[in-house]
Amino acid sequence: MTIDVCALCGETRELQLSHFLPAGLYRLVFDPDEKNGHPILISKTTTTKSTFQMKYPLLCSECEGKFSANGERYVIPRLQGKNGFRFLDELRDVPGHQISTELYAFSCADAGFDAGKLAYFAVSLLWRAAIRNWDMFDGGTTSVQMDDAHKESIRQYLLGTGPFP
Repeated sequence: MTIDVCALCGETRELQLSHFLPAGLYRLVFDPDEKNGHPILISKTTTTKSTFQMKYPLLCSECEGKFSANGERYVIPRLQGKNGFRFLDELRDVPGHQISTELYAFSCADAGFDAGKLAYFAVSLLWRAAIRNWDMFDGGTTSVQMDDAHKESIRQYLLGTGPFP
């Protein structure tokens, strides 16, 4: 158990072992039909199959719950479907807006998608990647570089106290 300051709400609380990528994503890429069905992990120096998941005591349980309720529970189930990718399955019958001969754009409203939950999920991934260096399976680290003002505006949005950044 780690008692420290939650990176999202700023309160001193018991922190959860927060994942860089939500744990539900790791479950999606595990293949139970393979002898070693673990995901393939890639770094600058090596590629391997492993159960390794980047995680760190980062968020309190209340803030973990915000990430789950505001995006993860909506997005993750739509990443896998009977044809492999549920979001794509759901777009097949939606008229797209042709941008070029190879590119189409789709409206969340036309597709029946919750744009707010999609945005929250994507922004939460970006924010997690930017607020610390994450230890990788090969001993290296990874992160996204972002200035402090942007990290703070994103934090406020994720916390529910600020607008979409």
